[in-house]
Amino acid sequence: MRRSPLLFIALAAVCASATLVVPVPSERAIAETLLPDDPALTASAISPAGPANQPSRYAGVTTTELEDLSVLASSLSIGLEEAVQRFAGVTQFNTAVNSLPATAVVHAEWQQGSGSLHVRPGQAGAARDALEAAGADASVSAVDLPNVVEQEELQQAVIERLQRDAFVPVSTHFDVLASTPTIYAQLPLSERGSSWNARGVQSDAADAASELGVAVEVTYAEEPVGELAASGGMPHADCTGGLIMRSTSVTGTYGIMTAHHCTTVPSSYDGAAIGGTSISTNRDIRINRFTSGTAVNQIRNNWGTYRTITYSGNPANGSPVCKFGVKTGQSCSTVASSGNCSSFFPGYTFCALHRTATRYVEKGDSGGPWYYGNTGWGITSGTNKLAGYDFFTGAGAANFNYLSYAVKWN
Repeated sequence: MRRSPLLFIALAAVCASATLVVPVPSERAIAETLLPDDPALTASAISPAGPANQPSRYAGVTTTELEDLSVLASSLSIGLEEAVQRFAGVTQFNTAVNSLPATAVVHAEWQQGSGSLHVRPGQAGAARDALEAAGADASVSAVDLPNVVEQEELQQAVIERLQRDAFVPVSTHFDVLASTPTIYAQLPLSERGSSWNARGVQSDAADAASELGVAVEVTYAEEPVGELAASGGMPHADCTGGLIMRSTSVTGTYGIMTAHHCTTVPSSYDGAAIGGTSISTNRDIRINRFTSGTAVNQIRNNWGTYRTITYSGNPANGSPVCKFGVKTGQSCSTVASSGNCSSFFPGYTFCALHRTATRYVEKGDSGGPWYYGNTGWGITSGTNKLAGYDFFTGAGAANFNYLSYAVKWN
């Protein structure tokens, strides 16, 4: 099996802690140590009751979101108040978007305090109803463009066409809202002068564009999609476990989600015995089943602290996201693009990948949880050292419901 130096970095995965019941620090205790440089964020200023009781300048975010925004504000070199202004309401927007069928959604993005939602013709009414029900601030546009399911299918078709003559690592991104909707296919720089490329990669791209009815542009980069990451919260063999899962077919059965490429399955995770594994066919997702232990809907979100997960899904572009990995710990960024695909091993194309605006992941972080507030957004898949961003696989239900599992929310 050929491993590309360009695509996902082989990381020792890092899984989210959530299997056994663990003592969780109180919201007040966290508040006392979180932001000592901000006198407003003291134990008396942060209310566990939620946004209704926060200081007025922090209105619209929960206590756990405020904790995450403090980390993100530091990484963006902005003040906490500005971060709150930018991202207050994003959770409601994402909740609304995730309540819609994937076949209805074309593109969702959060920018500077409000959302923008593009849907298929005939879906605008349902979209507005969903946004109103969630209390979200967003514009809605109906556009005759491929929905997110079709976008993924088109990217997979382009990858298959470019790999028709020989395997080469390919990473794709669909800019569906461009004046000419375009699939960008990024290949290793080393392939530009290869004999394989000489046989006509540009010709293959042109054929794919003609057959699929979309523009296809081939680009080259020294490290187009990073290296393979093998790594949540608690150590999981060479990886990290991400989100606690529950079986939808066998009541009382639970497991831990980590990355598909974390091929070493440990005998136990956080004290719970593991008795089997299920893998996705086109997602970087592996679910290892527990045969003992008490599963709780928590992740480790930082060294010595834990976060309860009460919702999960796929974040829109521009959303704030945080991750925990046993190698690099906690860090926060924003979603730069969604719905990416990558083929870095022969026979495997992983989609539903979200690219972040900044890079933090190292070996040992793969499989670890991505989250914001009390929402689980996915698990670490890889990183791109040269381009400066990370990849994570989203936690939308469609990414694993055919494995008869769902993220545990309670």
